[in-house]
Amino acid sequence: MEQYWELTSMITSELGLAGIGYLLYRFVRPYGDSSRPAAAAGITYGAVMGCLYLIPWEIPGMLAYGAGTAAAFAVLCMAERTRWRQKLFLGLVMYLLDWIAHGIIVQLRDILFILIVDTSYMTADPTRHFLAYTAVEVFCVFMRLLAAAGLIWFLNRIYSCKNMDMDRRELALMLVTPLLVLVGYGTFAVVARIYERDLGQYIWNTSPQFSWIKLCYQLLSYLAMATALAFYQSIKSSHKKEKEAALLAGQLADMKRHIDEVEGLYREIRGLKHDMGNHLMLVEQLVHRGCQEEAAEYLKDWKEQLNQALPEIKTGNPVTDVVLAEKQRKAGELGIALACAFAYPQGTRINAFDVSILLSNALDNAFEGAGRARDNVPGLPVVRLRSWRRKNAYLIEVRNPFWGALAPEGENGLPQSTKEGREHGFGLANIQRVAQSYYGDLEIRVEEGQFVLTVLLMVE
Repeated sequence: MEQYWELTSMITSELGLAGIGYLLYRFVRPYGDSSRPAAAAGITYGAVMGCLYLIPWEIPGMLAYGAGTAAAFAVLCMAERTRWRQKLFLGLVMYLLDWIAHGIIVQLRDILFILIVDTSYMTADPTRHFLAYTAVEVFCVFMRLLAAAGLIWFLNRIYSCKNMDMDRRELALMLVTPLLVLVGYGTFAVVARIYERDLGQYIWNTSPQFSWIKLCYQLLSYLAMATALAFYQSIKSSHKKEKEAALLAGQLADMKRHIDEVEGLYREIRGLKHDMGNHLMLVEQLVHRGCQEEAAEYLKDWKEQLNQALPEIKTGNPVTDVVLAEKQRKAGELGIALACAFAYPQGTRINAFDVSILLSNALDNAFEGAGRARDNVPGLPVVRLRSWRRKNAYLIEVRNPFWGALAPEGENGLPQSTKEGREHGFGLANIQRVAQSYYGDLEIRVEEGQFVLTVLLMVE
């Protein structure tokens, strides 16, 4: 019967470790872009812990579970090399969640052994005793997995910003509570080992209150981690609202600037219309008097004034005509050449104001980049704008001279702004917002000394 007891213990332990590996997969799956890295992490945990359990010499549980969790999250980081700070935090939390769930079930297991397994009725018959032991062990494994699943589910509900990485300061802040819990975990383990070494007995056998104190600490630790995570998510949500407000302010500023540009053009055209009668009367008088040369010269001057009032760039849409005319004027003032091969996507549902936001923000960024690279570019820096359409995909590309390295990515995957102030850093975010509203996105790359921004919009 002793062999059956050992076999049952081994099977239930291996099943429990495999179940924790599955729960680890369920825990990290919502934070990744694909299920495969999470599945690889879960399988790695189950395999490593299963092998460590079968090793003939004893390994302290704190080190064994730490090795399994570290291996799992190392595989996760290699399979998906994004948001590694978040993965570091999740790895430590998962390690502690397993310890807390185990602590909850240990107490239940001890109670069930007293009430069922170690009763005189069960111990009187070896077979009955073994079956009771097996049933309790299987039940406790199931309850441990259920407890761990509940703990994981609750934390995942709290952790709403799953697609956002942490910066260094956020990671340091969020690691404080789990590290303090880890210190407590180590303290309990060291006390139990010292007690066993000095007295030759397990402390929970001679002092049952030790286990209850440990359980209370574990539950309070989980509550502390959940509270810290809830506060962190509240802060992240408030920051998100501030960014959305700043994006809205940027959109309103774009709208005001475009309205001002159109109003300026309208005033010039209205002035020309107001003077139209006078011009016609003067030309008529000159022709009537036979002053053909003077009339021709006057018409030439009038034509030049008219051309100056109307945009030189023709895109197929009056709004983008005005925007690009203003950007061409600005480029001339900055000593930058603007090469434009842009055509508005006629006959599509794309809004002209959305396109103007793309053009305005993209060209402003390009002018700034070209200005910074001026000293490293021979001749006049050139910003190139072009657009083309491939079936139902409409693409806009802006190129400018670039010198240096791209800024590190922020939370939204875009390079962070190097300008100071709350009003800066939203140009690319505005472009991305518009592109995604048309089921597209943007791509940023550097090639041959050129910063290349490509924006994709899906049309009918």
